[in-house]
Amino acid sequence: MYFPALAMGATATPGFWAHPLVVGVATLIIGAPLTYILAYLHFRRHRPRKALRCRTTYCCDFLTPTAAGVGDLQIRLSGQELINPTVISFEVASVGNTPIENVRMRVDAGPTDKIVRRQIYVSDLVQCERITERVDSARSMRCTWEYINPKDVVEIVLLVAPCKSPECVTFEIDAQGVEVERSAMLSDCSLATKL
Repeated sequence: MYFPALAMGATATPGFWAHPLVVGVATLIIGAPLTYILAYLHFRRHRPRKALRCRTTYCCDFLTPTAAGVGDLQIRLSGQELINPTVISFEVASVGNTPIENVRMRVDAGPTDKIVRRQIYVSDLVQCERITERVDSARSMRCTWEYINPKDVVEIVLLVAPCKSPECVTFEIDAQGVEVERSAMLSDCSLATKL
């Protein structure tokens, strides 16, 4: 748009957009939705959220790399040979922003499988004092945590023998109002060093 008066050096008279009422209404029309959107995004980011991420890894043939050409290599525990041993790890991480209370975890082995050894790993030893109940048997393990803080990680590592398949060992986790995200079972033979 061409304004001949402005081109010749004349001063511009206040136009429609310079009027204070128009500026106020335009600010309101643009500012109100923008404020609402920013407030909504802030609320979504900082609302209390209880969530756990469960990652399962296993190693079935941790003897294979060392057993090549060795002959009859055996694993024994308390004098008994372990047939088809499998190491399974369940890593539970709190990925929310609120502590989760009364977290119940349960591991069950299949009818022919047996849990011969179990370990619970935490980042700080004091976290073990949060376990309010723990029941172990040959085919299952149950534990209840008083609470799990955000960014805490709990890892349960099991040695199962005999083990037909790592899928025969089930892991359940439950707490009120908690989202549980599970990943697919992955093979990782670095687990053999954890037991």
